[in-house]
Amino acid sequence: MINLEYQIGALDIDSKSFKLSESEDKRRLDDLAKLGVGYRYLARHLFITKKEGNSLLIYVSGQGHRHSHVAGKFNVSDKNIIGGGNCYMDSEGVLILDDFSGDYSAIPNEVARHFAELMKPKLRKLGIEVTNISANTNESKIHSFWKT
Repeated sequence: MINLEYQIGALDIDSKSFKLSESEDKRRLDDLAKLGVGYRYLARHLFITKKEGNSLLIYVSGQGHRHSHVAGKFNVSDKNIIGGGNCYMDSEGVLILDDFSGDYSAIPNEVARHFAELMKPKLRKLGIEVTNISANTNESKIHSFWKT
């Protein structure tokens, strides 16, 4: 993997909607389970990643419905974005970086795990306790940056 420094660019986390609860919308979760998909379709927070010099930065926001909205919120230029996905906690407290961005493609799972580890202390400061981390990005949709 590329040897770059991992950093938090910005986190705009709504603690009430960041952690998904099975009781929150049981019927929708049951329907998703029948389709063989999980929480990611209920995730309200999206992330993007950016390369800046020798650093990789992650930006997370619960505002907007597209990854381009996250970029706009934090004034991140599209030319520097090297992937994105969904970010949420499941009902057991597992921090999950998941899937891909339709706007900016995906990041490798290894990179997602690095960012998840960086996010844990920041989330703790927001009163969100992380029990474990998981990365399940869609590497078939990997951004071209990671293919070099």
